[in-house]
Amino acid sequence: MKPCCAFLAICLTLTVHGIASAQANSIVSGKTILHTDGTRTESVSDPNTGELEQKTFDANGVLILRRLYRLNERSLPVMGNIYDGAGNLVARAQTYFDSFGRMKEERLSNLQGEVFQQVVHEYDSKGTAKTPKVINYRVNSPTMRPSMLDFTKFQQPENEPAETSSKGRVKAPVDLEKAQPKPAATTPTTTPPAEEPKKGFLQRLFKKKESQ
Repeated sequence: MKPCCAFLAICLTLTVHGIASAQANSIVSGKTILHTDGTRTESVSDPNTGELEQKTFDANGVLILRRLYRLNERSLPVMGNIYDGAGNLVARAQTYFDSFGRMKEERLSNLQGEVFQQVVHEYDSKGTAKTPKVINYRVNSPTMRPSMLDFTKFQQPENEPAETSSKGRVKAPVDLEKAQPKPAATTPTTTPPAEEPKKGFLQRLFKKKESQ
């Protein structure tokens, strides 16, 4: 769970420091951040509606995380919901500010209200933000599920027959009952039982799961 927690913290930190400067005016802004692990995060901030949406995709372009935040008058995230790639709500975010209106603390909690991660923001004497501190707690943290692949784009056109030969040629419909040859009158013979084919790795794996 620690890699997942750290990933959420990085994304939340990027939300604050990578987007806030672009929100000084009431202009809808977008930004894409490429991560070292091959994932990318696309952000769209709209100060007019007071919302910030971030989507994170894996290296194959599959959605694995979506965050939707409510912004304050300074275009900083106040609270938000975090969804996995399948659209399930998995966590909530809450931000706390100091007397100067600067971000002081961010908390990520699961659906049971338990804080599984805390991000602490500190500043030097000149007001420059230091590197945020991330604290993870041993409670149930969310599991990221990727979005489902859309198999509809692989469907055949309506006018194209579903059954084709190995060369792509259309097969004529076959009446199995009429096409079945009549057995010839032959002397019954005994044949040794066919050797059971060896099961592949996946077959053994699923067979193991069924027996458990």
